[in-house]
Amino acid sequence: LGTIEPRKNLESAIAAFDLFLDQHSDRAQKTRLVLAGKFGWRTEKVEKEIERVNSKWRMQIGDDIIRPIGYVTEEQKWALLKSATALLFLSWEEGFGLPLLEALSIGTPVIASNQGSLPEIGGDAAMFVPPDDIEKIALAIAQCTLVPDGVNYLKEEGKKHAAQFTWQRAAQKTLKILETS
Repeated sequence: LGTIEPRKNLESAIAAFDLFLDQHSDRAQKTRLVLAGKFGWRTEKVEKEIERVNSKWRMQIGDDIIRPIGYVTEEQKWALLKSATALLFLSWEEGFGLPLLEALSIGTPVIASNQGSLPEIGGDAAMFVPPDDIEKIALAIAQCTLVPDGVNYLKEEGKKHAAQFTWQRAAQKTLKILETS
């Protein structure tokens, strides 16, 4: 979710998804990687990787396995998050990571980068992986896809964890800091 640009690390996400399908080719008929967001700057490598993987799987299943769908509305975003097996959020850096929190709030498992603010935002409610470790990312995809009961804990913990993040709580903490300054 969001603008497709280098810091989103989509090359690793695509490579890990391709590796997951190589290891579990029976899932290729019903599993897709959906990229929601418009293409931003320096996306040539991502576009080439999408085409490489789609060409490879198109030969086997007759369909594109990676689907860039462009900009999505708020309503479409929530529909995607609700229907997703997992949110892959492998950014090299994020200011906050709102899509991670949004996915957790509705019980969608999250596979996120262990970099930047994401571990703090996700707490114990998300699966964290090194953003450049394709094998660990593919394993996390397999856990979410092949053992859905195995991520029930993450689904429930995600909802509880996300509920802690409210505008009222943020305002109260900000006010407290301002009052003590």
